[in-house]
Amino acid sequence: MLSILNTYQKKIFFLSTSIIFCLAIIEGIFGNNIITIYSYILVLFFALMSYFTHILVLKGFSKTPLDAQNYFMLSSSLKIVISAIVLFSYFYFVKQNTTSFLFIFFILYFMYSFFEIKTLLLSLHPNSKGDTKENEK
Repeated sequence: MLSILNTYQKKIFFLSTSIIFCLAIIEGIFGNNIITIYSYILVLFFALMSYFTHILVLKGFSKTPLDAQNYFMLSSSLKIVISAIVLFSYFYFVKQNTTSFLFIFFILYFMYSFFEIKTLLLSLHPNSKGDTKENEK
């Protein structure tokens, strides 16, 4: 199954399964007071959102480098707005374990944001036309 996935999909799959494994260990140690079913749903939510923002940014890279910046800003803005809607919906409808949900939400938000930026920088590095050591020669 993993052979048909591209590199980004494999990385996000590995990250998500690692996070789910860690959440399961924490749930086994502390019980359902900290980790709820919503924590696992958040992992799926962030994995899907990261994947779709990655596709959006790649669409910008396929056009021109200037469009890539606009597409990255668009994907970041959409991510923030959708995250705000999810937070508002949880606090309005569920109202259980709000502190642990908020804590896990932001931990996952920053983990997936770091992952997106790291993979974006790794994909940009070979294509960089800026100041390099080769320009100094």
